[in-house]
Amino acid sequence: MKYIVIIVSLCLLLISGVQKMTLDDLSLIQGLGFDPYEPGLIKGIAVSPIYEKDQPVKDDILTAVSDISRDIISDLEKQSDSPLGRGKLTTVIFNKVLAERGISEQIDALQRDPKVGSRIYLAISRNKAEEVLSKYYGRKGTPYFISSMIEQNIEYGDLPRTNLHVFLFLLNLTGGDVYLPILSLNRKDSIEIDGLALFKGQTMIGEIGRDHLFFFKLLTDGHVKGEHTVTLKEKTKAAIRSIASKRTFSLINNDIHDVKYTIKVTGIIEEYTGNKLDRKKLKGIERKFEKDIKNKCTELIHTFRDLKIDPLAISEQIEWKTGHYNKEDLYRDYDQLKVDFDVDVNITQSGVIE
Repeated sequence: MKYIVIIVSLCLLLISGVQKMTLDDLSLIQGLGFDPYEPGLIKGIAVSPIYEKDQPVKDDILTAVSDISRDIISDLEKQSDSPLGRGKLTTVIFNKVLAERGISEQIDALQRDPKVGSRIYLAISRNKAEEVLSKYYGRKGTPYFISSMIEQNIEYGDLPRTNLHVFLFLLNLTGGDVYLPILSLNRKDSIEIDGLALFKGQTMIGEIGRDHLFFFKLLTDGHVKGEHTVTLKEKTKAAIRSIASKRTFSLINNDIHDVKYTIKVTGIIEEYTGNKLDRKKLKGIERKFEKDIKNKCTELIHTFRDLKIDPLAISEQIEWKTGHYNKEDLYRDYDQLKVDFDVDVNITQSGVIE
């Protein structure tokens, strides 16, 4: 009993010695941004919410310039009247020009910071990160709005799954290259997802447009709930929403130079511009959608071949099946690689069919 009392007393002593800090004592950074500044310097932007009773959240914005990313937070601290907490960080935005120079230093600082969660969203911006983060979107603040926009496009749209955890996972694969969503401000000054940045290592070397996002996600995630519009004869159009999809990868005759993706998509027609939609036309829509998938996926393969990158982790999948292959092997073999797409589209619902 005496020992129990001693142990409890020691625990209470240790607890009482821990410095206590409430949320009210912190400025909780929700968004970070990085822009190129003068040669050799980087500008960091931190956004923290200011809460007022019965009022929308206001964003408090701090900026600092340094040649080392790790120094930016400490420089920002010097401007704040309270410690900067990073446990609520949701979004980190890199300007496109900076990403094309390489973001390894910033990524390293993020992954080494124990206060930063691995589920935060990373994005590339065509505009300055400061310009984007200085706008006001949503009642919960701009960083929260951007992270929610990315999340819902991953869950219910055609944006492939990505966050800091996925980025680091792909970066450390023996086969595979990373990618991040691209953000831009449109003519109405609203922010939108405008494509996907393609990386070699931690340097952006290319991109794909929003018209290829649906097909890219089919090949990476294997499932997509996005929407695609097919154009038929006489410019008749049908908007199709995918409600289920499946993708499998295989080697034909166990040949590492002969790859096949088998893709199955189940969808519904949300809009049709023609007069009547009968079963014959429905079959025509299915066949046209299959053709679009094959063509767009083939275009993606050509893009990756030209850039010598492997965002689909083809080399990793070949290694799983053969036990010996990596992305350097794929870069070498790209010109010999044959990729086929076996596509099956099934439309299960289309309103009233004649």
